[in-house]
Amino acid sequence: MKSKVKVALFLLVCIFECSGCFGLFDSGSDHIVGDYYTGWIDLHHTRNIYLSHKDSVSVEVVPAYIFAVGHNGQFIFAKQHPLTGTFPNENIDTSITNHYIIRRVSGQIIGPISEHDFEKFLNGIKLSKPLYDLKYPEYY
Repeated sequence: MKSKVKVALFLLVCIFECSGCFGLFDSGSDHIVGDYYTGWIDLHHTRNIYLSHKDSVSVEVVPAYIFAVGHNGQFIFAKQHPLTGTFPNENIDTSITNHYIIRRVSGQIIGPISEHDFEKFLNGIKLSKPLYDLKYPEYY
């Protein structure tokens, strides 16, 4: 009986270990607005913003690592710490915070820009700082 349990446990471990080989990845996404989403595949620090249409492939519009997202009727606002290194040894560089602005009507992407340039942009269009309703840890 013990050998059957050991074999069953061994097979179960093999299935879990090999699941990555068969395309079984962990992932997650959150809807922002319209066809825009935040998402990650396999590693949380790959969270980006992507555009997804029902009949086409999803396209990354703001690279990882996204840690805050907000929007209003005209814009999507995102805060990002860039990744350094190469996969799979990427790290989140929390010493840099980039801002991205997506114009919802045209899809134009402004960024990466600094905090100073972000504030200038907001002042230029007479808009107060946005509320970020999607927040994620700043590092993993």
